[in-house]
Amino acid sequence: MNGSIFGSTGSIAWGLVVASLIVGCGSSVEDDGGGGGGGGTGGSGGGSGGVCEELMDVEPAQSATFTIRNESGIAAYFPTGCASVEGVVRMGGDAPPTDLTFPWQTGCAPTCEDYQSEQGPPVCDACNSGLLRIETGTSVSFSWTAVAFAARDMPGTCTPDGQGIACEQVVDAPTGTYELELTAHTDCPDCTCDDTGRCQGEPGGQSSTIDTAFLLPAGGDVEVLLPNCFFGCAEG
Repeated sequence: MNGSIFGSTGSIAWGLVVASLIVGCGSSVEDDGGGGGGGGTGGSGGGSGGVCEELMDVEPAQSATFTIRNESGIAAYFPTGCASVEGVVRMGGDAPPTDLTFPWQTGCAPTCEDYQSEQGPPVCDACNSGLLRIETGTSVSFSWTAVAFAARDMPGTCTPDGQGIACEQVVDAPTGTYELELTAHTDCPDCTCDDTGRCQGEPGGQSSTIDTAFLLPAGGDVEVLLPNCFFGCAEG
């Protein structure tokens, strides 16, 4: 996984590229700043071929790019996890799949592939969470690699200790309609922030959520707009 941070007139573009595999404190959204460190992945183990190969994590095939545009009139603070804005992804439609979950940040959740390793799932260092400040009149862009967790029952022939295990496999998120939920705060009274808007501290003031619909495959950038008076307007 890798990403970049780069500036533009009137905006901050925060490029976040999603991991194809879960390693260390990796996430499905990440940038160059890195979050917490991570443990290395181990060598192959357990069984090979057949059902074991079918339970390996997929290489992600698609992503969606979002741009948060703050026109609320005040700075907005978004909680971050492992170097990424925290969000919740849900699949819409009349009959969304019940056997899939859609990780915005995969964190250190072990997968079926990890359990096939002789070394087992990676050991992860703690992530350095905080907040991202987006000034009014500016924007931040990031990408989410569209993956899902699929619940699997892996047989003991695939694991080094010969014990079967219930695990999750990283698969491509299916085509369809989705919704991204983000939460923003109006203040961070004790925060220390750098020039890129990365802040350390606890959010305060008023909070509000915004839901944005998008499609997979994505046909272009998806705008997440915080409109004027998003947090409410002063009377008078």
